Amino acid sequence: MKKLIKKILKESDFDWAVSIKEYTEEEEFVIDLIESCEKIRTDSGFLYKKDGDLYFKQNDKIKFFHYHIENVVPLLDSEFDLSYQGRKDVINSSLEKLYGLKGYKIVLMGG
Repeated sequence: MKKLIKKILKESDFDWAVSIKEYTEEEEFVIDLIESCEKIRTDSGFLYKKDGDLYFKQNDKIKFFHYHIENVVPLLDSEFDLSYQGRKDVINSSLEKLYGLKGYKIVLMGG
């Protein structure tokens, strides 16, 4: 995907590079996953659902971002060799780059 973006930027007269952020492979995966979900507004933040299943829950009042043990963890583990802290770190950096969310506690959510 990076090669395709770079090719498009090279062929374009417009300087798109000023607004393009660099993402790691893990961050791209998490961002694609978040963006593939339906984002539903709640009183405290957002729910992120895909095919009726809850993947993420964002609570803006207490600055928590939950990720689901049954829906998110297997996807991350099948693609990357991340520790518990590694998963939290990549979700956190993805949120900061995608939405500008800083200072959110990343929390594992059960079934």
